[in-house]
Amino acid sequence: MRSSWFALLRRRRLSLIVMACLLVLIPVGCAKLEQTERELVFRIEPGTARWFSGLPTGIEDVQLQSPDLGADESLHAWWWPAARKDAPALLYLHGSRWN
Repeated sequence: MRSSWFALLRRRRLSLIVMACLLVLIPVGCAKLEQTERELVFRIEPGTARWFSGLPTGIEDVQLQSPDLGADESLHAWWWPAARKDAPALLYLHGSRWN
């Protein structure tokens, strides 16, 4: 019985090696892909981005201050007033990397 088990393993050695490699390499590859994606998507470039040619007409560039923020902290925002005074407001909040 024992010799048949070893014979089976010997015959399927290549399949087992390939399966073991896949079990290790697929999670490692997925983790590396996720890390690279985060670096590419959330890459911070100092200065003005090449694609930015200025604010559209009617949008104001504002800095929002709050007592909850530190002395040297503020929120940078673009304000686009609605045509109607009673129109609802839409806030689109996003971060950059881990902030």
